[in-house]
Amino acid sequence: MSNYLITGSGVLATAIKNKTGGVLYSRSNADIIGSIENSCKLNSVFEKIKPDVVIHTAAIASITQCQNNKREAIQTNVLGSLNVLNACKKYKAKPIFLSSVAANNPSGIYGASKLLMELMGDAVYCRLGTVLSKKSIIYKWYEQIQNGEILKISDFSCVRYLITLEEATKSIIDCKSKPNGVYTPRMYAFSIKDIISVLEILTEKKAIYTICGLSPGEKLKDCKETSNSLLLLDKIRTICQPL
Repeated sequence: MSNYLITGSGVLATAIKNKTGGVLYSRSNADIIGSIENSCKLNSVFEKIKPDVVIHTAAIASITQCQNNKREAIQTNVLGSLNVLNACKKYKAKPIFLSSVAANNPSGIYGASKLLMELMGDAVYCRLGTVLSKKSIIYKWYEQIQNGEILKISDFSCVRYLITLEEATKSIIDCKSKPNGVYTPRMYAFSIKDIISVLEILTEKKAIYTICGLSPGEKLKDCKETSNSLLLLDKIRTICQPL
């Protein structure tokens, strides 16, 4: 049985830990507290854990935070990732790195940092879109509609790839058997307009919203084509059940 080390402590990292029995390494809420930017600490953890597989999810994942803190975004998402990769090479662990669809023709610092990470090579890079969980913006919108609060929408024509937490977890763990390179699991794309419509169906309430425009570094569309809205309903139901 493989020994897993997982960087990060978010929803996805926790789901991977629950599936693999791995050890979480992160700044907070982890089995071992530390930063991927601290190469000495990172190497000591590798020496102690002796992982066969390393799943690297730690990152500054907010587009706005990356755009407003460019130096920190590069420090964590690129140089920190390089520390993880170097440790994997030194201790002969299989490296699986969480990337993003934002790395495809990036329009901001977040996507650019993920692309730079991918260009390091020597690992499996798994590109994901928005992961559906109770920590996602879509669940926040669900609660806001339910409570009659005002949603802040960038643009109804935005198109985003969605993937359930279960699908994302499986896709990343399955990368263990894949050769090094960039891998994009099957995902479906939906417009913000369709997402809001489905949330209105689930809550049986009309959304109140304001259009605030794209944030700096935010891409309008992850892709050109969208998927069937019935499929969207099934996916959002995994986190949003009618109250």
